[in-house]
Parts: sequence; C-alpha cells; structure tokens
Amino acid sequence: MTTFQFYKKQNALVHIDIDTLSFHNEKLQLIAQGFELIGDIVEAETSYAAFNKFKALHLQQPIQFNNSHIFVNIQ
Repeated sequence: MTTFQFYKKQNALVHIDIDTLSFHNEKLQLIAQGFELIGDIVEAETSYAAFNKFKALHLQQPIQFNNSHIFVNIQ
C-alpha cells in the first residue's frame, strides 16, 4: 500500500506519496505555490485508487485532478 497526502489550490487537487525521499521538498514547494493540505492521509494500491477513495470521502464538488509532478520541480 502507498500512502498519499492531498493538497488543493482553487480547482486543482494534487497528491504526493508521503513515503518517498522527496516528500518533504514536494510538500514545501506545493505550500509555497499556495496549495493547502486537505483531508486525511489516504492509503491505496495506486494513485488512481487513492484519488477515487479521497474523492468519495472528501469532495462535495468536482475538482481537477493533477499529478503533483506537474507542479513540483525538485532540485
């Protein structure tokens, strides 16, 4: 199982795997770009399954789903 944390900015929802070495840097970069932590940690086999689980638990309205690596440039 993989553990994901979700961040939201306007209508964009981004997830990152908290078990990676780059998690802390990715989180800081998302926050610097104006993303806010939303919801609880989600455990799932894939990122797609995590998004569907998160959506079922937390989302009242549609939000565009984006992979965090689109927004994050790890140095």
